[in-house]
Amino acid sequence: MFPAMMLRTAYSKGYAVTTDDASLVEAVGGRIQMLDDGGMNIKITRPADLVLAEALLSTRGSD
Repeated sequence: MFPAMMLRTAYSKGYAVTTDDASLVEAVGGRIQMLDDGGMNIKITRPADLVLAEALLSTRGSD
C-alpha cells in the first residue's frame, strides 16, 4: 500500500521500466506497506479470474 500521489510522481519522473507499481514507487524512494487482505484482492488477468471475482463479489452482499 502506498499513496496514489507517490505513484503519480514516480510515473512523472519516467521510472516506467519496472515490473509493477510497487517497484515503481520504491524506485523513487517510496516505502511499501504490505497488508493482509484475507485473499480477497485478486488480480484479474485471464477470463477465469473474472469468473472468480464475480463469485467473490456475489458472496459479499450489499455493503
